[in-house]
Amino acid sequence: MENTKGFRSIKSKLIYLLGFSAMMGIILSSIATFTHTANSQKTQDLKVLSQLTEIINLNLLAAVEFDDDLSAKAILHSLEQDNSIQASYITKTGVIFSSHMKHDIEKAYLQVLEAIYKEKVSNEPFDYIDFDHMVVNRPIISDGEMIGSFMVIADTQRLKDALLEQLFVQLMAAILALIVIVLLAFKLQKMFTAPIFTLSRAINYIASSNRYDIQVETESNDEFKSLFKGFNTMVDVTNEQREKLKEIHKHTRDSIEYASLIQGALIPESRQFQECFDGHFSIWHPKDIVGGDIYFFEEFKNKEDYLLMMIDCTGHGVPGAFVTMLVKAIERQIVGRIRNTGEDISPAKILSIFNSSMKHILKQDDDSSISNAGFDGAILYYNKVEKTIKFAGAETPLLYMDEDVLHTIKGSRHSIGYKKSDANYQFKEHIINVKPGMQFYLTTDGYIDQNGGEKGFGFGKTRFKELIIKNYQESMADQQELLLLALADYQGEAERNDDITVIGFRI
Repeated sequence: MENTKGFRSIKSKLIYLLGFSAMMGIILSSIATFTHTANSQKTQDLKVLSQLTEIINLNLLAAVEFDDDLSAKAILHSLEQDNSIQASYITKTGVIFSSHMKHDIEKAYLQVLEAIYKEKVSNEPFDYIDFDHMVVNRPIISDGEMIGSFMVIADTQRLKDALLEQLFVQLMAAILALIVIVLLAFKLQKMFTAPIFTLSRAINYIASSNRYDIQVETESNDEFKSLFKGFNTMVDVTNEQREKLKEIHKHTRDSIEYASLIQGALIPESRQFQECFDGHFSIWHPKDIVGGDIYFFEEFKNKEDYLLMMIDCTGHGVPGAFVTMLVKAIERQIVGRIRNTGEDISPAKILSIFNSSMKHILKQDDDSSISNAGFDGAILYYNKVEKTIKFAGAETPLLYMDEDVLHTIKGSRHSIGYKKSDANYQFKEHIINVKPGMQFYLTTDGYIDQNGGEKGFGFGKTRFKELIIKNYQESMADQQELLLLALADYQGEAERNDDITVIGFRI
């Protein structure tokens, strides 16, 4: 399942990015503008105060020179017309000659002004400004000699008001600009996301419908147009290749299905078993259309001798089916020679012939061989006259019920035809005396090894034997159904592992 935790659409990302970038731009530009305005306003206010101080300074020259305190106070008193000026001092020989301060000036403020005066007073002109004060000091010169100094101290309220007004204007402008930018961001994101959403819808259509009959169009003449063109080309090429693959797949499947008919034709008819046994069943379920399991049933000597072969070839599907064709060809040679020579039928000898023949035909005489194909299987010869069954197995056992007891005859621990198989290996042959009512069972490993259950383990030999013991008194047809139902229930939703072949018959 797709993880949507923390999902954020491209649309929201673009709006966020554009909005954030614009906001940062507005903030930085506002800071720069405000700083520049503050510095400019401070410089301008200080310049105006300096000019006023210099003009008053010229008017004070005579009053200071002739120690006319009344005239000096009158001149200083005229500064009250400027609301920003809080105090003024005239010093002569380092002593305050005359001063003027507003009546409502606070004592704390006065102490600050006196501290500024004591710190800054000098024979040289100076200008000083901080957050609350502007101070301008100019010497009073007469005939080239300094006879005193004149200091004006003003507050910065006018500067603060101007900056506050500037800040308010900038804030309103920033809010308006932000609104416009957000609207533009919505508009701009459509330019970028609309083509992406168009492609997304096209891809979702292909994914949901498994069809490639779609083209995307755009009116833009930019990279998206190239992207759309590439997407359309990709869809066209994919659709063309898909159609070719469908045709190839159909042709291949038709061929395999026809091969399945051929392989199915090799399977013995039920009628042949009915003529030989009191009851029987055969389960033959290839994993794919064709498979590597197969079985043969031959009749000899006027329905007195019968030969049953059950073969589990390498792999399944087409490779396994090819091996079954080779096995069938060898089987026809063996059966033909038996019919022509009338020799005694020996399952062990037949397995040995299979073993040497397959190694020779597939050139699997040593480890350098390219292929490594073979089979496990069982061969059972039934003589109705002598009432005996001869059995030989290659990694395949024979199970049979006799007087309510299940017996197992293990096959030889040697496979047929592989590179590591010994061409001269002698398979062991078992002879069983039979009587009516005895039941025999053969199975390939596909049934035993099928995964399933709660833990996904194989079905197992023990569970298979328990099924036989539990149901052997049922008819062979019912036993077949019970075996299939038990396997299906155990397998559940698990995938089929291998071809499955199970054969049972009653004497």
